[in-house]
Amino acid sequence: MDAIVEHVCDGSTVQVHLLPEFQLVQVFVTGTQSPYGAYPFASVAKLFTETRVLNKDVRIVLEGVDECSRLIGSVYYYPDGESERDLGLELVKNGYAKILRWSAEVMDEDAKQRLKTAEFEAKKNKRRIWTNLVTNSKPIHDQNFTGTVVEVVSGGCVIVADDSRERRVSLSSIRCPKMGNSRRGNKPDDYAREAKELLRTRLIGRQVNVEMEYSRNVGKADSESSGVIDFGSVFVEDKNVAELLVACGFATVINERSRYYTALLAFETRAIAEKKGLHSSEEAPVVHITDLTTMETTQKARDALPSLQRTRRVSAVVEYVFSGHRFKLYIPKETCSISFSLSGVRCPGRDEPYSEEAKAVMRRRLMQRDVEIEVETVDGNGTFVGSLWESGTNVSIALVEAGLAKYIGGSDKIQDGHLLERAMKEAKMKKLKIWENSVVITEVLDSGKFNVQTVGDEKSASIQQQLASLNLEEAPSVGDAFNPKKGDIVLAQFSVDNSWNRVRIVNVRKDNFEVFYIDYGNQEVVPYSKLRHLNSSLAAAPGLAQLCSLAHVEVPSLEEEFGQEAGEYLSECILDKEFTAEIEGRDISGGKFAKGRGTGPALMVTLVASDNVDSINAVMLRNGLAILDSHWKARHLRKFQQEAKTFRRGIWHDYYEGIQFAPNFL
Repeated sequence: MDAIVEHVCDGSTVQVHLLPEFQLVQVFVTGTQSPYGAYPFASVAKLFTETRVLNKDVRIVLEGVDECSRLIGSVYYYPDGESERDLGLELVKNGYAKILRWSAEVMDEDAKQRLKTAEFEAKKNKRRIWTNLVTNSKPIHDQNFTGTVVEVVSGGCVIVADDSRERRVSLSSIRCPKMGNSRRGNKPDDYAREAKELLRTRLIGRQVNVEMEYSRNVGKADSESSGVIDFGSVFVEDKNVAELLVACGFATVINERSRYYTALLAFETRAIAEKKGLHSSEEAPVVHITDLTTMETTQKARDALPSLQRTRRVSAVVEYVFSGHRFKLYIPKETCSISFSLSGVRCPGRDEPYSEEAKAVMRRRLMQRDVEIEVETVDGNGTFVGSLWESGTNVSIALVEAGLAKYIGGSDKIQDGHLLERAMKEAKMKKLKIWENSVVITEVLDSGKFNVQTVGDEKSASIQQQLASLNLEEAPSVGDAFNPKKGDIVLAQFSVDNSWNRVRIVNVRKDNFEVFYIDYGNQEVVPYSKLRHLNSSLAAAPGLAQLCSLAHVEVPSLEEEFGQEAGEYLSECILDKEFTAEIEGRDISGGKFAKGRGTGPALMVTLVASDNVDSINAVMLRNGLAILDSHWKARHLRKFQQEAKTFRRGIWHDYYEGIQFAPNFL
């Protein structure tokens, strides 16, 4: 519409007479907002508009109305002897206005891109309103690095590992659809999965160059994240992955902070013209994924077993690494997510040595990689059990070879069982990882329990050195202030070799004290004259004796049939000798300072000598001095118990095939 400007309210608001009726209306310049009132640059922005359009002919393209029904339109003016110009674009270009996002939405895409480019240049050159530009982002200098992508968090965020650490990098100047949160019931936005999958297939496991550009503080009010977010541009084979996302229509350009902002705008313009992804008028593709990883879907997991077993090997993607041997997988063919555990191997449990290392190794090797699985069964919790291959390699073998897992057997269906057994023997011989920590047995207790000390422990050497430096010649007198009570940590002289050791007072009987040697695990009664005060630093140090029990087996107590023979044989085999202790679990049934029972929770271990293939656990079973614990599914030990039954050894002396039988101590 043709019009004459009657009045300039501020830089981006004018009153005009619409021709030919001379109707007076107020028009807000589309996509822009100039300062007004007492704001800095308000008067010069108004003057800029007045000198160009006041009392002059203009062309107005009305494009919409705001929430208050005020007109929004583009204003075009005609400088003397020049072609038509866009007032809004000139205001933004010269730093007299900023882009008003909601208003710019009514503009066509080409005009919107020109406005973005103009604002970028104005900010870059700090023109007028941008003179003292302060943002919540800070530039990052001299932090470019090369690394390997180990995880794609979303379409706009990746985790890159270099030689020293893992860094979370958000892609500069773009916004990708959010992945949502299934636990909170938030579904992924349109094209969120497609954006993430594009990066996964292009980046996972590949070396990239990262140019860090800026960081941004995120306030606590942000429900998804808080703290500082680092932004940068990520390149693979010299290609900016942010440009790839924008070109496919999986991301939009949001600010000018990236060094490659202009290129990003060009790719966005092309994606809009070609109506790709987010810019398409068609509905986004919808993928319904069935989650079989929760306790509520256990039955559904069992129902899905035949389908997964029907194909010998099934393609999958590793979505998450829970531990060295347990993962969350996505099965594209079945469009479902499952929990998956490696068959026949076990890594150390949580808080056990090498647990985190095993998890880290598998995360680097498997996270978001394409793999193949062969499912054997599903357990009671809905976790599928089987073998997994990455790049044609059975990862179970790799874990066992590295000493980060042990082969426990248990099924004839286990793939490459003979290779796993051989790999474990080699790892034991080389004393790798879980096989490298040796222990010495310091005390043998009742029912298959015993105390151990770690060989070569620095804490043990330090404590022994401090004890050796103490002056312990003078015995305390009754009048001394030294008055040990139950629970105190003091020094006591061991009756066998007269050595001084740390003890806890278990009980007080007149002038005699029942003590527990916290570094060795044995107990005895000593007189007051054999006790000494212990300084607070030594008293505070944890005891070195660790209570253990033989895993997978039950050993009769001394009062039960063959209990005496079992105790004597176990002492003969292990006391004061060095073994490798494989931690299988924890037993919380132990007594506290009870005679012959140790000090509470015990580690359930398998003891293996360096010169013997069979464990002490297996030897006790073979000689009929223990039975398999019914709570453990230790199939690899069944043959040793069967041998004891066959030859009627120990507690199986009156065993007859086909007759219901239980040892007397059960």
